[in-house]
Amino acid sequence: MNLSTIFLAIAFLAGIAIVVAWPLFGSTTESPASPQHATLEDEHAAVLRAVRDLDFDLQVGKLSAEDHARQREALVERGVALLKQIDEQKADAESGDPIEAAIRAARRQ
Repeated sequence: MNLSTIFLAIAFLAGIAIVVAWPLFGSTTESPASPQHATLEDEHAAVLRAVRDLDFDLQVGKLSAEDHARQREALVERGVALLKQIDEQKADAESGDPIEAAIRAARRQ
């Protein structure tokens, strides 16, 4: 092996090491989740599981189509409401800018 091949191999391995180690040394942009945020995430996951279970119950014949549609609609509405709350919390946590907070408050009205 000549010197240029060795140098190229070392540079390649160093590049791979940097790419692999980057997440370990990089700063995270996400703020730590509040307990309320974690509760909302858990509740949203529970709603998703309930929808999945409801669909399964329809497939195996435990529910009528009308009951399934009514219950599924209620669960989907709850899931959407939870996602909106999660997004609002994330936006509030990410933005310390009072102008951005005022814009968000005006959009909510």
